[in-house]
Amino acid sequence: MKTSHKLIFLLAAAMVLLACSTFGLSRDEGGKLMLETNLPLSLVETTIENAVDTSQVADLDVELRDGYLFVHAGAVNFGGLSFNDVSFHLELFVIEGRLSAEMTNVNVSGTAIDEVIYAPVNQMIEDKLAESQEQMEMMNRAELVDARVTVEGITLVWRATSGDGN
Repeated sequence: MKTSHKLIFLLAAAMVLLACSTFGLSRDEGGKLMLETNLPLSLVETTIENAVDTSQVADLDVELRDGYLFVHAGAVNFGGLSFNDVSFHLELFVIEGRLSAEMTNVNVSGTAIDEVIYAPVNQMIEDKLAESQEQMEMMNRAELVDARVTVEGITLVWRATSGDGN
């Protein structure tokens, strides 16, 4: 990897690490540099607050659970409609080196909602994630290879993609 590419990757990685509670650097079997970060709940909550218009949400609560984020709101105003006691799972996964997310198990006032109804919201989430990742310089130098949610935080694992990984 050229020195300038290493510097860009390490600077981008350093910015991510500043926001993370734990991180680790290693090499994969092919010698590529691997970066593992753990994002704590406080950072996840801040990210959600900055990404979503929370003025339309009352009593928002996010819990980290094994495999997904559990999201609950006392009330949500969406598309001119009001909904009470809304909860859903937000599952994270990786597709072609990009972070993806999907709402599942949506419930409103104790009633399960058919996936067809909230499919447009999942598409909006997908579009926003793709748009934000296209703007990240790190995405040009590293590939996201894993995203896991545990009760401790969200773990993201990146692999350097340019040059020989040195």
